[in-house]
Amino acid sequence: MNYQNKTIAISADSLANGGAEKIACNLANILSDENNVKFISFENKIEYELNTRVKLVINKIKLKNKYIRLLLYLFFARKASSDCDIVVSHMIRPNLVYCFLKIFFDFKLICVHHSSFRRINNAFIKKIVKYLYSKADAVICISSDMLNDYITQHKNKNGVLVYNPHDLARIKYLSNDINVIDKINSQFDCNLNEISYYTVVGRIIPLKRIETIVESFQNITSDNIKILIVGDGDPKYITAIQGLIKSRNLKDKFVFVGHLSNPYAVIKKSKGVILCSESEGFPNILVEALCLGKPIIASDCISGPREILCINGKLGRNEIIKNEFGILYPVGDALALAKAINYMNENHTTFIGSKIKSRVEEFNIMHIKKKYLSLINCLTKP
Repeated sequence: MNYQNKTIAISADSLANGGAEKIACNLANILSDENNVKFISFENKIEYELNTRVKLVINKIKLKNKYIRLLLYLFFARKASSDCDIVVSHMIRPNLVYCFLKIFFDFKLICVHHSSFRRINNAFIKKIVKYLYSKADAVICISSDMLNDYITQHKNKNGVLVYNPHDLARIKYLSNDINVIDKINSQFDCNLNEISYYTVVGRIIPLKRIETIVESFQNITSDNIKILIVGDGDPKYITAIQGLIKSRNLKDKFVFVGHLSNPYAVIKKSKGVILCSESEGFPNILVEALCLGKPIIASDCISGPREILCINGKLGRNEIIKNEFGILYPVGDALALAKAINYMNENHTTFIGSKIKSRVEEFNIMHIKKKYLSLINCLTKP
């Protein structure tokens, strides 16, 4: 099967901000080994690094009028990808733009959906997504739950399950950067080499339910545990969380370090990673934690944590389920989260067993690359 000599457009909102953008960047880099790849960014935001083989095309025009802006996106997307064999679009805005263009132009399109379909509450938007996504040649869902929702809710038959690609070797390499640790120790007057802490990584927005961790502290038995929060986000929400921390006299338990381009050194030093989200598409941070040999405490949200941790079984209020990779607790259940933290503190050596290597390899970028290339080759063959 010949994978070479394709011209592939990878599109996303930007080259910054979140996990979906990082995944799109990783995919562009790895596909450029055998193909001509261009990255089409709808916004002029750059944080993640493309290799020199990838051509970057950026929309640098900002418009306030949303209708004119939509026309601009359509024109920009069409012009930027008109010479490509296939477009691999990431995130809802680029996906819908390219699906709309498919109505009028003949080109191959893969849409990668990164968030739960259950978050689309507006009935009109649901109909738009169903109709436009049906125009794509394939819609990649990044978790089994997401694929099941896509099939049952939208009744489309072009859904495909492909996990997000993770550059495991690079994650391990970056985790050895002691400069990250030294900078945090200096800036925040703490010593990450000595304290016992869990890490929370991601955008700090209401959907992440950071308040659950704060509320759990009244039932945490250890006096030495701290929470290191890595990320930025909604200023009002961050202020509200910091106010809640202050009102409960927990200022010495939480450290907000802001956004880090390399959070892996911080994760490597931690006892584990905590995720409290109300919903996710596929929480990349959990795969990254397992890659670094760190156990996970995660809410049993839709979708991703249960699938990544390979945990089955029912979960009731105030209950936890565990295996060698980590612990699940019910979304928003502060008492259950406290139980999970207490259990992990007391039984830390029982986590991350012999199966971790084979589990993490399922998300390895080289393994996922083969799936993308197989799909691209199938769609573009004469």
